[in-house]
Amino acid sequence: MVGHLGVAVRGDACQRLNATVTQSGTTVTAAAPAWASSLAPGASVTVGFTANGTAATPGSVKLNGTAC
Repeated sequence: MVGHLGVAVRGDACQRLNATVTQSGTTVTAAAPAWASSLAPGASVTVGFTANGTAATPGSVKLNGTAC
């Protein structure tokens, strides 16, 4: 199962890497794209995004809705 990563940022998400990225207010969510709907046990994936705006430490970070 592939989950989702949520991060509070200042700015707008623009570029993405191996993820479907959505933004609602300051919360950016990176989720598995349709072509990667599951991972084998022990497998890993790298996801990422860039944001335009004022540089700052991200706010809350959550993986599958749980704070990290």
